Amino acid sequence: MRGQYLYVSPNFSPEIISTGKWNSDLVRSAGLEGKKVTVVTLFPHYPDWVVNKSAKKVERWAPNICVVRFGEDIEFSRNVVLRRLQLELYFACHVFRFLLSR
Repeated sequence: MRGQYLYVSPNFSPEIISTGKWNSDLVRSAGLEGKKVTVVTLFPHYPDWVVNKSAKKVERWAPNICVVRFGEDIEFSRNVVLRRLQLELYFACHVFRFLLSR
């Protein structure tokens, strides 16, 4: 639909990592232009790679922006390579499930 967007990224506000800030700014600007945006993202986890469950699972981040979070149950590996693989596979599987449910 025209004017409705789905933004998919593992990092989003309040993540302090650069991609979290960039994604948040990009989505905020789309929302300010009147576009409806649904963000599918993980719960914040950077830089400690420990899930911060203080964010809401579904929230209205701004009038036109809905953020849907998942990953409250993930425990990241200490191994850097395994941790990154775990993040990407976990995120891909959950996004796929989210898309199938719509």
